Amino acid sequence: MNLTFTAVRPLEDLTGNHDFCEIFFGNVEVPVPQRVGEENGGWRVARTTLGHERSAGALNQASFYRRITDELIQLARERGLTDSPVLRRRLTELDAKVRIMRINAMRIISDIVAHGEPGPASSVSRLYNSTLEQDLHEIAMDLLGLAICERDGIAFLPWAPILPGPAQAAVEAVAAAHGVLGQQVSLAWLLRRSSVILPIPGTSSITHLDENVDAAWVDLTDDEVRALDAAVGGR
Repeated sequence: MNLTFTAVRPLEDLTGNHDFCEIFFGNVEVPVPQRVGEENGGWRVARTTLGHERSAGALNQASFYRRITDELIQLARERGLTDSPVLRRRLTELDAKVRIMRINAMRIISDIVAHGEPGPASSVSRLYNSTLEQDLHEIAMDLLGLAICERDGIAFLPWAPILPGPAQAAVEAVAAAHGVLGQQVSLAWLLRRSSVILPIPGTSSITHLDENVDAAWVDLTDDEVRALDAAVGGR
C-alpha cells in the first residue's frame, strides 16, 4: 500500500464518511515470485476470488431473506391487509424471488463442488440480491412507514398514493356514489387514514383550491375506506 505506484482514493458517502476506497496501480511491475496465477491472468484470479466471497454465505443469506419475507407476510396478516389483491401479488412475487435466491445459491455451491469455481451465477447474485433488498424495504415501508410516523409524531407526505389502474377505478366508483370528484375522494381517504398524513395537493386555480378544501367534507364510510385500502395495496 505504500509503494510509489499505488494511489488510494476514499469513497465518501452522503455523510462525508468513507469506509471504502479505490486503489489505483500505475506502471506496476510485479516480480515473478510474487505473482499470483498465470501472467496476464489477474482478472481471472480476481473474478474467482469475488465469486468465492459471494458464494461463501449464499445459503445463509437466502435463509436470512426467507425469515424477513415470512415476517412481512405475518405483518400484513396482523394489519388485516391480506384482502388486498395488489399486496398479495407483491408478497407472492417477493416470496418467489426469495425461492429463486435459494436455488441460485444451491447452484453456486454445486458448481464449487463439481468444478472448484462458483461459476457465472455468482457474478449476477450481487445485483439480484440488491434489487431484492430494495423490494423488501419498499414493502416494509408500505406496511410500517405510517405506523412509525404515528408513533414518533412525524408528518407523512404521500406522493402519488393513487396510481392508474384498479386503485383509480375504485376511487372513481366511490366518487360516483358521493357525487364528487375522484381527487376529492383521494384527499378524503388520505385524511381518514392518519392524523400525521399531510397531503399537498396540486392547486392550479381558485376552482381547484375550492375543490381541494371541499374534500375535507367528503364523509367516507368504513367499507369505502377498506375498499380503497385494498385497491391501493397497503400503501
